[in-house]
Amino acid sequence: MANGCRLPPLPLLWFHTVPCFLLSVASGMSAEHPLEWVNPLAGAAGGQKAGQHHSAGNTLPLVARPWGFNHWAPVSTLDATSWWFDSTADTFHGIRCTHQPSPWIGDYAWFMLRPFLGWTSDEWLGFTSYQTAGAIRPYLIDITAGPYGVRTEFAPSEHGAVLRVTFPPSVPTDERRVCAWVPLGSGKDDEDEKRAKKTGTPTGECRGVGSGVVELTSRKYAQGVPEDADFAFFARLEAPGLRVQEIEEKAPDCFEHGIKYLRKDDGKMNMDKHPRSSESSAANCQARCARSEGCAFFTWWPDGGCHLLDARIKKEKGLGLFSGPARCPKAPDKGTPKVKRNCCFLLGDAEQALHALTSEVAGLSLEEVAAEGQRSWEEQLLQVQVLDAGPASRTTAWRLEVFYTSLYLGGVTDNGFWDTYRTVYPFLALAYPERLGELLEGWLNAYRQGGWLPKWASPGYRDSMTGTFADVVLADAILKNISGFDHSVAWEAMKKDSYQESGPKDSTRGKHGLSIYSEQGYIPVDAGIPEACSRTLDFAYADAAVSAAGRHFGSLFDPDQKLMGRRLKSGSFNAEAAGVWGNGFTEGSAWHHSFPAFNVSALAELHGGGEMLLQRLWDLLAAPSFFEVGSYKGEIHEMREMRMMSMGQYAHNNQPGHHLLYLFAMLGDHNVTAQLVRQVLTRGYFMEGYSGDEDNGEMGAWFVLSALGLYAAATGTTDEYVLGAVPLFPRTLLRSLDVTVEAPSAAEESPAVLQVLWRSAPLARPAVRYASLRLGGVLHWVSPGDAKYSVVASRLRGALHGAMRRAKQLERAVASAPAPQPEQVPGAGPGPTPRLLAVLPALALGSFCCQQWRARGEGEEKGE
Repeated sequence: MANGCRLPPLPLLWFHTVPCFLLSVASGMSAEHPLEWVNPLAGAAGGQKAGQHHSAGNTLPLVARPWGFNHWAPVSTLDATSWWFDSTADTFHGIRCTHQPSPWIGDYAWFMLRPFLGWTSDEWLGFTSYQTAGAIRPYLIDITAGPYGVRTEFAPSEHGAVLRVTFPPSVPTDERRVCAWVPLGSGKDDEDEKRAKKTGTPTGECRGVGSGVVELTSRKYAQGVPEDADFAFFARLEAPGLRVQEIEEKAPDCFEHGIKYLRKDDGKMNMDKHPRSSESSAANCQARCARSEGCAFFTWWPDGGCHLLDARIKKEKGLGLFSGPARCPKAPDKGTPKVKRNCCFLLGDAEQALHALTSEVAGLSLEEVAAEGQRSWEEQLLQVQVLDAGPASRTTAWRLEVFYTSLYLGGVTDNGFWDTYRTVYPFLALAYPERLGELLEGWLNAYRQGGWLPKWASPGYRDSMTGTFADVVLADAILKNISGFDHSVAWEAMKKDSYQESGPKDSTRGKHGLSIYSEQGYIPVDAGIPEACSRTLDFAYADAAVSAAGRHFGSLFDPDQKLMGRRLKSGSFNAEAAGVWGNGFTEGSAWHHSFPAFNVSALAELHGGGEMLLQRLWDLLAAPSFFEVGSYKGEIHEMREMRMMSMGQYAHNNQPGHHLLYLFAMLGDHNVTAQLVRQVLTRGYFMEGYSGDEDNGEMGAWFVLSALGLYAAATGTTDEYVLGAVPLFPRTLLRSLDVTVEAPSAAEESPAVLQVLWRSAPLARPAVRYASLRLGGVLHWVSPGDAKYSVVASRLRGALHGAMRRAKQLERAVASAPAPQPEQVPGAGPGPTPRLLAVLPALALGSFCCQQWRARGEGEEKGE
């Protein structure tokens, strides 16, 4: 271990933790250490080609602290797209500091840390195969890359990290180095590099500023940042006593992206006597071509494959590939500043390496930082603790792995509200209510700084997906009386989204098409506004959440199809089949967008009553899984994934349909919901990933909520959670709310529901209010096969639970003086203040919200 190098982290900032109280597992498999069940590689297989054909999650194996400022992941493909990690690739290129919420959105403020890994054929890469098993954990990366056995260990803090690289004796002393690198963008379509040329500001740079110190700047934007913004990410890396080398990098300016060259005569990819080699970049492949006799063109693959050809070539499309001539023509200097983008720490002799190894930053070694990260993750995951996992079996192991992997993947920092409002935020209210308030205050800071709530923050404003669902998230938190954010500022932000339209040239903020929506009650598909049908329904949902009513609702209902239709300015409907995708609907067809849950009584009325609505839902499940590509003009992965689920037109792979199965319970047929939800839990989730994109934790949050038997089908318009299937585990604890979920029949494949007890009393209907859950207690599911004593035992546990809770409350009351009552602000407290009640009807969406809110306030203390 003497030949190592360590890069210390930035100073640790505070990280709030909660005490951890382990409870014994009653029977069956243990879940006392949930981190053991987390699989960071779930959903990360396939890379770009597979991820666009059929998503298994499109995730990254993120290594970070819970709620950490930065995330880190190994790079296994060096793909120039957002698919730079593929768990099936076996090459290690380095570690990337990433803020990427989704490959469809892209990364920003990123750079790479890369040790020198070899010296054969390629200056950097060598042959660096590695085994993924055990190499990546949520708190640690530990990779030994062959054939030379270079070991890279990495442990993150909340903002920084500690890196240690151990070189074996076979690596020459003068080649032992670790570099921080901000790569130049390649290809003519790189928006960051276009911006850099226009402004004269490079997308990245680094410089040595003293003995063993590097300062690095990344201006990788991934769009979403206003033209006039000087957005940059700054990092400082320290390895005391080591010399720093700065390396200039030249941009490749003549590569073709998405093209491959083949031999004209036989279609092969390589010249004779020049087989495929491994190169870490297109530039290195081009350099090989330039020094190889007879080479005129090259093709470089993201897995490192470099292919050389002479002048007798033909072109074909090649997704993600780079091709070009042996040499780029020299471009005139246009005044772009020459900067260093690759700064290396040189280890030199063994004595210097030993010094770097033994020095510690802020008093912490790599082992200590990793152990602290491990403890933080355990505490985080134990907030939703499976007290009894059920019998030891392969099924139970599968349930635990998917459950806790989904908890691990539930990120919220940069996210699209179109996805996350449906499951992530309702789940946070159950598991992490204190943290939720802090997160919402962060989004209000975005409003204070930029003037609007974001739709898809990454990091700025982006018009990806429709609607203003940050309004729904904030409204839901106000209904649930979540503290920790400014309710008055939240109301101000929601009101602005409700009344002010997007600018004519900028639809990234507010509601695009609000004026015609307000005039006609819907957005016509011939009004020149994209995704008009989905946009109408999404606007109506936000209105319903902000005002708790929805008179706009129903204006798209086509009585002939009994679905939402594509309505024209004239008021008539375009006659298109229900299975046509696009043409007004976002990532789906009329089937997927026709059953919004924010006003089920009005939806039932449109269909002619609850029974007719239930029949239409059965029609959705019974219809063949056919689709017509519509305005998408070709198959997209969401279409194929819907078909693979084989549940008719129910598309669990995409978010708009995630509440549909819970409508049966909302309409009085709880056991149909229970059966169908269990079916999706089994079909749509697996140890390797998910049945569709795991967008910001949304898909996983659906699994966790449904595994608990709770689902917020109408987020933001009510604080109720609909009861679904019998939970997957016999006993689970929501620690923050002090709620225990019990299901004696959990191990059965699809148990029926006889009744559900909350605090020992049967619930009158399949729903429970968040205000009631905040009182703490036992939620007990009764199935036909349960032992007779299980209900009695549950009531005894509930009585004990209540007594202990009251004792704790009394103890706290005696230990501290009564806190002064805070001044009421709009939206705070159990119900709205008179000022809020006066404002809500001004949205022209009805006044029954006032009665509804008042009823919530009156029922709060009763736990109804």
